[in-house]
Amino acid sequence: MTGQLSAFAASFDGRAPTYDTNVMHRDLACAVADFAGLDGVRVVLDVATGTGLVLRAIAARDAQVHLIGVDISAGMLEVAREELPVGLFIKGRAEQLPLRDATIDLVTCVTAM
Repeated sequence: MTGQLSAFAASFDGRAPTYDTNVMHRDLACAVADFAGLDGVRVVLDVATGTGLVLRAIAARDAQVHLIGVDISAGMLEVAREELPVGLFIKGRAEQLPLRDATIDLVTCVTAM
């Protein structure tokens, strides 16, 4: 990671413990999950997943969906793993997703910078 990107990730690492207390983030995650059409969806990827709020909201609507989150912040991913142990959370960059082509049915990306 470049110096600027590392600093950016570190700023989110610091916010990770309290990120979920933000009502706007929680409400937005629920709105995205409500909007997403899950019929026929088996695998969901949330890019810039943070603490996995969107994936948690989707899981609450469909427990059978395989959930993957990618984020640059190790701190955010730590919270995501604690809150949604059935999800797969990967440290990575949005422009270099560590996934094979044609393996995702639905991609969400809500509050990426």
